[in-house]
Amino acid sequence: MSFIDTIGEAIKNMVTDAAELEVNTFTGDLKAIFSAPAQGKKVSFLDWSKIKQKAKAEGTVQLAASSQMKIDGDQNQFFASNITPELLEAHHAAVESGLLVRQGFVRLVKDVF
Repeated sequence: MSFIDTIGEAIKNMVTDAAELEVNTFTGDLKAIFSAPAQGKKVSFLDWSKIKQKAKAEGTVQLAASSQMKIDGDQNQFFASNITPELLEAHHAAVESGLLVRQGFVRLVKDVF
């Protein structure tokens, strides 16, 4: 695959990813998710790739809120019946942040082309 093909594929994947925003807010208790850094490496506080596996074995996690927004305006929302105002505010802030990142990406793509 040529460099141009690789760049084109990367842009296609980014555009596809930017077409949908999904934000999930979890609450619960997780243990043993901190990882010690290798010598000379930065500290990695949360190993997100292992959280689901660890949660099943060493904690509890509940979905407090979930938002899915598609570029055509379709939306799916879920809020747990016992969601706290603080978690709801945090979820809304995460959604807003995701929307701002996507807006910036769309502007970047528009400027490039």
